[in-house]
Amino acid sequence: MRLMAVKDRPTAILAFSDAQALGAMQALLRFGLRVPTDISIVGTSGLEGPVTVGLPALTCVRFDSADLERTPVRFLLERIEHPQLPPRQAQLQGTLDLAASTAPPGGKS
Repeated sequence: MRLMAVKDRPTAILAFSDAQALGAMQALLRFGLRVPTDISIVGTSGLEGPVTVGLPALTCVRFDSADLERTPVRFLLERIEHPQLPPRQAQLQGTLDLAASTAPPGGKS
């Protein structure tokens, strides 16, 4: 909520999970901000089906759960076996499911 009080507040929030995105959306609405007119919200885990419950349907980036689970475990095991290895990064393929919780900055559709 501190981010929403600054002069140049963000135009969007990308949450680590859909549950966090929905919590942020509820908090923003209590703060008097409109989703997506004032700020866009995107979740990243992909709850089954659209989540509305009085809120705009959540835009979501969906990832293969097996990739999300296996990749960090594989990196950790490699690092345990070879501590000299530098940190690694991974790019995971996802799909974007657009819904009502996002709009261009300024709220114009």
